[in-house]
Amino acid sequence: MDSNKALRELSNTIGVPEQTLQSILALFYNEHSQIREQTLLRVEQNSQQELATYIHKLKGSSGSLQMHGLRQSLVLLEERLKLGQKLTVEDLEPLYLEMDFVIKQYQLDKVSAQS
Repeated sequence: MDSNKALRELSNTIGVPEQTLQSILALFYNEHSQIREQTLLRVEQNSQQELATYIHKLKGSSGSLQMHGLRQSLVLLEERLKLGQKLTVEDLEPLYLEMDFVIKQYQLDKVSAQS
């Protein structure tokens, strides 16, 4: 799906004008473009509580923006953390793949540069 069509469909789904949505997506990208670095740092420092907080925040943002695959990855990670399971770098790979998909789908790196 081309990014303009994806943006238009998301705009219609959540009832936000495309230009406003582009600004929201740019903010989302700016805040979460360092997701790999942020999560890896927390895993390496064994900061599971900070990781849980970050994952919860990202889950909320992705849910609000109808990014279902990304949100589902985050739900699964959050559930494991709530059960007291320690996450590893390997556990985070599905999250990175979903974030890469979202960035490509909406061309967030380009939207961010335009804002």
